[in-house]
Amino acid sequence: MEMHTNKSDTNARSTRKKVAYVAVLALVIILISVIVASLVHRKILGDSSVEDPPWHRARLPKSLVPQHYRLELKPDLEASVFTGAVEITLYCLEPTRYIVLHANLLNITADSVFLKTFRGGSLTLEDWFLYPKNEFLVLKSKTSLETGQRYVIGIKFQGQLLEDMRGFYRSYYTANSTRRYLAVSQFAPMDARKAFPCFDEPAMKATFDVTLVHQSEHSSLSNMQIRQSEVRSGGWVADHYYTTVRMSTYLLAFVISDFSFKEGVTGVHDIVAVPQMGVPAMENWGLVVSHENRLLYAPQLSPVWKKEAVASMIAHELAHMWFGNLVTPVWWDGVWLKEGLATWAAVRGVDAAEPTWMVKERYFVQSLHQILLVDSSNLSHPLQLTVTGQDDVGRGASLMRMLNTVLDGTFTKGIVKYLQKYKYANAAQDDLWECLTEAAQEDGRTDVQVKDVMDTWTLQMGFPVVTVIRNYSNGSVTVSQRHFLYDPEANVQESLRNNVWQVPLAFMSRDSGNVSRDNGAMSSRDVLWLKKREEDFRSSIDASSWLLANTNQTGYYRVNYDVTNWRLMAEDLNSDNFQNIPSQSRAGLIDDAFNLVRSGDLAPAVALNLSRYLKREREYLPWLAAERVFGYLHMMLADTNSSSDLK
Repeated sequence: MEMHTNKSDTNARSTRKKVAYVAVLALVIILISVIVASLVHRKILGDSSVEDPPWHRARLPKSLVPQHYRLELKPDLEASVFTGAVEITLYCLEPTRYIVLHANLLNITADSVFLKTFRGGSLTLEDWFLYPKNEFLVLKSKTSLETGQRYVIGIKFQGQLLEDMRGFYRSYYTANSTRRYLAVSQFAPMDARKAFPCFDEPAMKATFDVTLVHQSEHSSLSNMQIRQSEVRSGGWVADHYYTTVRMSTYLLAFVISDFSFKEGVTGVHDIVAVPQMGVPAMENWGLVVSHENRLLYAPQLSPVWKKEAVASMIAHELAHMWFGNLVTPVWWDGVWLKEGLATWAAVRGVDAAEPTWMVKERYFVQSLHQILLVDSSNLSHPLQLTVTGQDDVGRGASLMRMLNTVLDGTFTKGIVKYLQKYKYANAAQDDLWECLTEAAQEDGRTDVQVKDVMDTWTLQMGFPVVTVIRNYSNGSVTVSQRHFLYDPEANVQESLRNNVWQVPLAFMSRDSGNVSRDNGAMSSRDVLWLKKREEDFRSSIDASSWLLANTNQTGYYRVNYDVTNWRLMAEDLNSDNFQNIPSQSRAGLIDDAFNLVRSGDLAPAVALNLSRYLKREREYLPWLAAERVFGYLHMMLADTNSSSDLK
């Protein structure tokens, strides 16, 4: 019994020792975890000792700018991961100890980060950390970087080839029941940072030396042509590309695939169709990437309209090589400018290549009428102060069309000035307005200060309805303007209700009379400017002739007339002389009249009387306008007692 008791005590002591050992071991593990977590936490959240740290701001600091990148990427398509290394040459504009750049969803190799002088002298990095809130990677130098000096940073990293169609992502297609993968980039607007650490803002332009490493059964494409291919071990091939022009990070592009290719007529530009893409197409400089549905056309299978759609897409993306790539917006609030100019140029390009398609006339009728519809709401917004949506692309193109009409040949001259002055750099809308004004003044156009005109169209929401009231006894014409809204009682700030635009009026009449200012002066190119809420003009037009104030609907506004003028236009339209009014103007009259009815500014009988002439109409554009307005009528009258009257 005594021996049993001693044995029990021994077992108890042994158990207590084991428990104590386990407890100590657990404590050590917890302590190590806390230390590691604190280190990771510090690497994530950064230096908390700095007041107002630059990484707390949404935008990159201005102290450093990139000049050149040396970038190598090696994607593993099967494993859906990639590794990479980048060296960035920086120029110091202001003294700083902090190098702030973008990195998102990248794992940084800890011992790979370095800082050195441009001549190769090593500099000490005191720390580096990630700040995910603003997608920043911050490098802290032990000594301050000096103004006017160049430096080089180097970073190795790993990332995932996600299938989210953003950044550097994985796409796939199926052949012979086998899924085949490819790697594609889509960096616009702010996803180059998902592929490599970089200064990912449009104004931070630089040149790039790109190396893409891939398996030998694949091929690679980037913005430039391949300078050299190097065979590496394990079946890998490294394609070294020529140095790019100076450009923004969002225009850098890569495709690694087993695709075949066909020689085309776009010169040094490659165009690639991929199976999955988050946008219809992307204008990467030298490497346009498109969703396959937007690019591929089979004459025996595709509908007729698809050929035009493909041509328009290619023309739009190639137009971006100048508008957006050569000259880039300073920031994303100026995207409307590059999109509007590219759309304007593309429409003219396709029209020149295939005039029988009537692309120029049809696009601007279709687009203008749609955009005016959207812009008539109290939810409209100033064009310059928002990230561009598809509606704003059409709105920008319509404004470029209006300005082109006003300036005529001077517009092209000003565009050339703009491209030459800001090539490989960045520009804002005021820079374009300045170039256009200079060109106008050189051509003797003293009536146009483009910035004064266009600020009223880009910095204000909506557009005006211009009302033309004629005095048929003395020939005077009173023209006024106000913000056009479908609902006059809509909740709009009072300050916005008082908007005034500088409106170019392009008058036309049945006879040879004209409209001028009260002093008899005519504006250049037969354009009169309405710059106030109301102005009086003088007319020599016969009282029995109609007056049109927005010929071919080139102005971004609607026009209402006195009842007599509406009647005179309807009489001409309902006669054999209806083609005295051009087809684009006929389309514009139909669209204006029925939308004025919708806003309560015009009696329905006036619009319906105007539309009676359509039984004579054989042109496409007026019927295109009629289809839209009658479609709205049909929708509003459906399931009502009046629905049977709409035939």
